[in-house]
Amino acid sequence: RIHDLQFRSYIRVTFTPLVDVLPCLGGLEVSLMGLPEHVDFGLTIPPGIDLMALPGAQQAIRFALWKVLGPKMMYPAKLHIPIMANSGVEPES
Repeated sequence: RIHDLQFRSYIRVTFTPLVDVLPCLGGLEVSLMGLPEHVDFGLTIPPGIDLMALPGAQQAIRFALWKVLGPKMMYPAKLHIPIMANSGVEPES
């Protein structure tokens, strides 16, 4: 279980597509403009073992996060978050 997630970074949020129906946003696109300057989180497994307390685990997990999230979230890559069904766009027949 991941808990108490904190990070500090510059992000780019694009509201797309804009639609005529409330809430007027079909979705969001989010990109990181750079690697996060600070990342802190807790990682536990049942029955309450704190993995972040293990020596070297914090650096290894952070390195793995950079390798996985960097290519998928760094601009120009983006994460699309739909707000409305089909992102507010009528499906084509």
